[in-house]
Amino acid sequence: MNDLEKYRTDNGLTFEALATKVGMSKPGVFRHCKEQQMISGEAALRYHINLGLPLKVLRPDLFCSNNEPPPPEAP
Repeated sequence: MNDLEKYRTDNGLTFEALATKVGMSKPGVFRHCKEQQMISGEAALRYHINLGLPLKVLRPDLFCSNNEPPPPEAP
């Protein structure tokens, strides 16, 4: 389970409610939660601004500095 899906389930949100909260489409949010589609940089910013999820967790390839290792992969 990725951090976005964990946020959704921990807060009792439907995919539709989460999509409304971040201003995105329900199908797009579903695909991000279920790891069927990589989160774009723009979507990562929306999740960060509206939900407080760290950018380096959502897209470590874009938002981790060269001196900082990316977070470990979930098992």
